[in-house]
Amino acid sequence: MHGYSSSEESDDPRRPRAQPSTSSSNSNDQKKKKKKPKPPPQQTINWIWKNFQKRKFSKALAVLPFDPVLPPAGPERPNESPNAGYERAAEECRRKVRKIIQECRRVNTRYRDPNFDLDWDLKWEKGNCLNHLGSTKWSISRSSLSSSSATVPKAVKRVHEIFEKPTFMKSLSGDDVKQGSLGDCWLIASLTALAHVPGALEKICVEYDQRIGIYGFVFYRGMPFHQCYPFKEKKQREEEEKKKNEKKKKYFADSRRPTDGEWIYSIIDDKLYLKSPAWDSRSMQRDLLQQIDREDQERVYRKTYQTGSKALFFGQCKDQNETWVPLLEKAYAKAHGDYASLIGGWIGEALEDLSGGVTSEILVSDILDTESFWDELARVNDEFLFGCSTGLLECGYGDRDGISEGHAYVLMEAKTLKSGQRLLKLRNPWGKIRKGIWEGAWSDGSKEWTPDAQAELNHMFGNDSSFWISYEDFLNKFQHIDRTRLFRDTDWRCCQRWIGVEAPWKPQYNEKLQFTLTKDSPLVLTLTQLDDRYFKGLQGQYRFRLHFRIHEKGRPEAEDYVVRSHGNYLMSRGVSIEIPDMPAGEYSVFISVTAERDTAVPSVENVVKRECKNRTENEKLAQVGYAYDLAHSKGAAHLEEVARLRKIKDQQKASASRQKERRKQWERRHMNRVINKKQKEKNTTKRERKRAAAAVDDADESSTEEEVKQQPEQQQQQAADQSKEEGKADGQQESDEKPASPKPKKGEGKRRATKAAPPPPVSDGESSDSPIEDWEELYSSDDMVRKPRLAPAQPPLPKSAIFESEDEDAPEPWNAICIVGFRLYSKDEDLDLRVVMEGGDLLENGMGKKGGADLDNAQENAGGEREKQPSGEEEAEEKTAQQDAGETKAASGGEKGEVVDGDAKAPPSPPEEPKEREKGQQPDETGADKTPEPNEDSKSDKSSDSAEYDKLDSGASTPGVLVTPMESGKQLG
Repeated sequence: MHGYSSSEESDDPRRPRAQPSTSSSNSNDQKKKKKKPKPPPQQTINWIWKNFQKRKFSKALAVLPFDPVLPPAGPERPNESPNAGYERAAEECRRKVRKIIQECRRVNTRYRDPNFDLDWDLKWEKGNCLNHLGSTKWSISRSSLSSSSATVPKAVKRVHEIFEKPTFMKSLSGDDVKQGSLGDCWLIASLTALAHVPGALEKICVEYDQRIGIYGFVFYRGMPFHQCYPFKEKKQREEEEKKKNEKKKKYFADSRRPTDGEWIYSIIDDKLYLKSPAWDSRSMQRDLLQQIDREDQERVYRKTYQTGSKALFFGQCKDQNETWVPLLEKAYAKAHGDYASLIGGWIGEALEDLSGGVTSEILVSDILDTESFWDELARVNDEFLFGCSTGLLECGYGDRDGISEGHAYVLMEAKTLKSGQRLLKLRNPWGKIRKGIWEGAWSDGSKEWTPDAQAELNHMFGNDSSFWISYEDFLNKFQHIDRTRLFRDTDWRCCQRWIGVEAPWKPQYNEKLQFTLTKDSPLVLTLTQLDDRYFKGLQGQYRFRLHFRIHEKGRPEAEDYVVRSHGNYLMSRGVSIEIPDMPAGEYSVFISVTAERDTAVPSVENVVKRECKNRTENEKLAQVGYAYDLAHSKGAAHLEEVARLRKIKDQQKASASRQKERRKQWERRHMNRVINKKQKEKNTTKRERKRAAAAVDDADESSTEEEVKQQPEQQQQQAADQSKEEGKADGQQESDEKPASPKPKKGEGKRRATKAAPPPPVSDGESSDSPIEDWEELYSSDDMVRKPRLAPAQPPLPKSAIFESEDEDAPEPWNAICIVGFRLYSKDEDLDLRVVMEGGDLLENGMGKKGGADLDNAQENAGGEREKQPSGEEEAEEKTAQQDAGETKAASGGEKGEVVDGDAKAPPSPPEEPKEREKGQQPDETGADKTPEPNEDSKSDKSSDSAEYDKLDSGASTPGVLVTPMESGKQLG
């Protein structure tokens, strides 16, 4: 070839040849097969958002569904004194503690807490009292308990075994509080603050017995609760509960369980963790003592390592015989389930839980008037409590002139000297010597101190972990302040509601609550979510940030709000607003919940699946799971009510859709009957016309036959002969001539005459197989029913054949619901707070009336002038006007009517629709449900409930204005 022959082109059959590769061709074929038609860009985006989040949001409300939380038995107290709930909880706690004391004296034993037994938990190496679910902060094992380098509790002893002369709350001083090996400086600092409020700490511990070793404490759980239970006689409670709901189980005040937003109590024994192991355990300290010749080595060991406050592992008092700090810390840990749940927090949270106040987060850089803020600081321990910190927003470390960054301090006093100098007294909860103490102006030993200043402030230099700092340096060195308002005035009233709020990916404001203020009054409003510290390990993947606005009722626009909250940077548990004087009127509360998702955190269902995998006993899951159920039971009632109303609305929507479809099918059947009737009349008229024409032909044929019979046969023969002669004369034309037909037999004359007769003229439009023009109304272009097909319809393509399939490792669709509580303090005894759902409204499909975006929202402001969305009232008025117009139009005969014999007639109304049941159709006499069979032309692959999603699938929505399911609120139901 081409003048040469290479070895590769040799024709030698013995030469081995490489087989042609088929893998590449097969792969190309597979690629061609896998190639999918690419949908339009907008349709692809719509498909992405459709699958991004759940169509109906849901939340796990019960981890232990087999042990449901019983509902409260007492009536609601919508507007009561903040102190009323405390009195009831304290009285109940006293009653139970006294009952246990009687039991212990009867059997001659000290009290041992069966639900929070530190000794048993440590000896059996469980760690349930130390670690929260899924955590191993303190790894308890035989090796760690015997290791001197392991930072874990090594032993458990009772108070009388640890302290030589134990006392409880004998001398309450903020300088006596000292933090232990637990990262709860926020709690210890709050104890320091409360120690300077007269009667605050005594109010927390309501009953105790040192000799038996039992203590009863009362705390707030999140916020005060308006649904409290009166303490009545048992018989009276039973009667009231039976009248309220006979089907529900009775749940009395004796069996109250703590939930978020109410006073709770915690009953503990006097067992405490120690740093050093017991004498019976192997330890390095014991080995060292045994090398020294002592008479009673065990006594020396216990005196050195296991006696006094210094031997405690967690919080302690500086007084070596005072016990109130470790016992209060233990009671607080038991209320939360374990000690690890107390690691990390904010002073404001602890002050709320211990005092029942409302905490606001203040950034020093945001303070507008420092003089006004000083007036608030001057009222510390009376109207306010303050905590402060620095370096948190910048992840600081180290110190600022001695002040530790990322650490909590508490404000103890605010004084103005005679010279005009303003000073603040702060304290470090570490309680260590010269550690984390201010070293600038007005620190101990600084040149600013004079004998007069020391006498005026009654200050002594010493190592008490407290220090004085000037107001100017305070604002310069500290960045974050927690301010807790105390409600010590008896005129204050409080009411609260808990609801479940869906948190879409794109947050928005929706009206959730309304309140009526009957007189001018100061207001303190706070919006709080569940405190997940009570069910650590079951928090889930979503974290929430809360916002709310107060509007005058009926004015939801962004510019119409009265006041709005500002989100906290650090304290995410809640936000609050304080209004000095609010005029009387009706107001609406618009709430917005911003959700943040961390897919690295296991979901609640995955945690339960992990803990139940081995199907073994799991005391920790049972404890934390029940705490989870208690907390979420607050919003369960509201979510169930929303689900019930949505179900009713869905049923009404489905019923209306079915009635509309039946009406449409009835109209089509009616039109079919009318058109068929017209066609039948037309065909009947034509047949009659044909019969008349045939009758005329038969009459002509019969007359012709009679004339023929009257002629003589001779004339017929002559005519025949003449015709033969004429045929011979024609010559060759004889072959083309047809022979004369013989004499017709009887009956043949009629058929021949009919065959020979020319067909009657047919006018246009008179053919029996051409329908009348009205038939086209069945297939009008305005009718969205599909046209009849000549071939059977093919099944629709699956979504996977159109759109790209999602990654198998992709997380579950967005599904966030937040349980929130709205609390309102006022001095109006007749204030009424209500949930919007209670009025039966279901605006925005349960989300509530939609409010405008914030005034400073960049996206909204960048849109320029836009049409305003009508409010719910305007939409209702417009809908009513349309209905009235429709009724008027129907009364006047409508736009369309039938034309029968030239007269215009309105189509008759279909038979009255029977009322439908909630589930399906009304049965007929035979018991079977009657559902009209739709016409083949009207069958559709799409259901009426998915109409809005069909728009997203087909890209029918406006490209510039994409309506996602959650934005429209219509896809929830």
